[in-house]
Amino acid sequence: MEDSKKASALEPLRARVRRFQLVVGMGFLALVAGAVISAPLGMRLQPRVAALDLDWAQVALAGAVSGLWLWAVLPAVCYAAARVFDLRPWSTALGAALTGQGFLVAIALVSSGLDGLARPVPELVLEGVSFAAGVVLSRTAVVRARARAARVEEAARVAAQVSANRYADFSAAQAKVEPPGGSDPKQGQ
Repeated sequence: MEDSKKASALEPLRARVRRFQLVVGMGFLALVAGAVISAPLGMRLQPRVAALDLDWAQVALAGAVSGLWLWAVLPAVCYAAARVFDLRPWSTALGAALTGQGFLVAIALVSSGLDGLARPVPELVLEGVSFAAGVVLSRTAVVRARARAARVEEAARVAAQVSANRYADFSAAQAKVEPPGGSDPKQGQ
C-alpha cells in the first residue's frame, strides 16, 4: 500500500523529467539537423554572395544560414512533437532553443575560449533578435500542432460515435428480423 503511494507521489515528478528530456532532445535534434542542412547551403551560397562584394550581404547570409536551425528546423520539430505529446508552448519553445543555443556557446567556449564569445554588439543584438524570433516561431508551431491534434481527436471521436450508432441501428434491425426463438435451419424441414 505504501509503495503505491510513493509511486503515485513521484509520478508528477517523473512526468516533468520525461518532458524535460524530450525538450532537451528536441533542441539537440534541431541544432544537428539544422547544421546538416545549413552547412552545404552556406557553402553553395558563399561564392555568389562574395561576388557581390557587399559586407552586409555576407553578414546577413551568415546570420540566416546559422539561424536556420532556429527559424525552420526547431519549429518543425516542435510541431511534430506537439502533434504526439501534450506540450506547453512557451516552455517547450524556450527550453529547446536554449538547449541548442547553449550547445553552440559551449562549442564556442571549447574551440576559442572566451574570445569565441566576444563579438561586436550589433552582432549580439541580431543574434538575440534571431533567438527571440525562433522561440516565437516554435511556440506558434506548438500551439498550431496542439490545435490540429485536438481537431483530429474530435473528428475521430465523432467518427467512432457514428460507427457505434450505425452498429446499434444494425443490431436493432437484425433483432426485428430474426424470430424470437432464433434462427434454426432445421425448422423449415
